[in-house]
Amino acid sequence: MQPRLSERLDGLVSWEEAAQAFIKGFSESLNLELREEELTEAERERAAQLELEKYRNSGLDRTGLARVVEFWQTAYGTGVG
Repeated sequence: MQPRLSERLDGLVSWEEAAQAFIKGFSESLNLELREEELTEAERERAAQLELEKYRNSGLDRTGLARVVEFWQTAYGTGVG
């Protein structure tokens, strides 16, 4: 079994590291170039609605997201950075 990402990095994965790992993983897996843009008003409203209805109590906060990134990297071999 491969070591967990937090073990490789000697600690917890930061929010920025997790976000960069997702960007890199999706970009490479889907052969896309992703770029950062401002959300539209409709996207902001939908995100707020999802936060309230689905994610607020789901455990998928920044700590939970770091666990998802670790799983992704272990399963698919995608590195951070």
